[in-house]
This record gives sequence, structure tokens and C-alpha cells, in this order.
Amino acid sequence: MSVTGQEWHDDGHYEVLRLPFGEEGMALSVERIEKAYKTQLRLRHSNKRPGDPNATTDFQSLASSYKFLRDESLHCQFDARFRGRRKTAARAAALGVKRQKVSPTRRLPTKLGDSL
Repeated sequence: MSVTGQEWHDDGHYEVLRLPFGEEGMALSVERIEKAYKTQLRLRHSNKRPGDPNATTDFQSLASSYKFLRDESLHCQFDARFRGRRKTAARAAALGVKRQKVSPTRRLPTKLGDSL
């Protein structure tokens, strides 16, 4: 299965299947993902919601998320990217405490001889 940019940036694969996200989501087995997909398939099939204009799109996103999370290699890569984003966010939060905002009225030097 090829990976598109949309799939990498979409953190909602777990949410679409109503599965837990984060550490618990990373430990899910393929059987658990399949069970969640079948449950959601029965509830959200487009034929069961004839009056809903978003039913087909919702059903397609359900199938896409299932295919993505079911593939072991893509699932592991997606989770590794999640761990990396989480570490980056924690690092940025730790640095944010140490950093001070620059006042918008403060003039930055434009040349070597300029002073603040």
C-alpha cells in the first residue's frame, strides 16, 4: 500500500475506528483493529444512512483508516512518527518555559553598529 501525504498527516485513524490513541493505541493487535472496523462498518455503512449526504465519505474514511492501521509496517511507522511528535512537543514545552518572548516594540539591530 502506498502512503499519501494525507494519510501521514491524519491523526484520526484511531478516532475513525473509535480506538484508543497514544500508547494504548500503539499496542493494539490486528484482531482488535479488525473487530473495531467490523463494528463501525455495521453502524456506519452508507446503505444504512440513505438520508445522510456525508455517509459515503464517512464510509470511505472508515475503510481507508482500517487499511492503513491493518498494515503492520505502516501502523508501526505511523506510531513511530506519533512518538517523535510527542517528544518534540514535550521538548518545545520545556524550552518554552525557559524562553522569554521578545517585545513587539523592541527594535532589533539592522547593522553591526546599531544598538538596542
